[in-house]
Amino acid sequence: MGTPLALVGHAPGAMRHCRTPVGTPLVAGRKVTRFTDSEEEVTGLTKVMPFLVEDELSPREPTSPRPVTSNRTW
Repeated sequence: MGTPLALVGHAPGAMRHCRTPVGTPLVAGRKVTRFTDSEEEVTGLTKVMPFLVEDELSPREPTSPRPVTSNRTW
């Protein structure tokens, strides 16, 4: 705990299945930056990506398509 973490591009999607020892999403209570579904559509990736980052993370925690800073560390 207490380590800053930066994920770029589609990498935040890797957090979609990460859980704490008690089973809550690891991203709970944290700000997360991600690609929007519309950005994926413009680049033609909606048909080839196994999942869309916005769809996977938005139900878990509020996300932003722009870089965000959170005072909370991992």
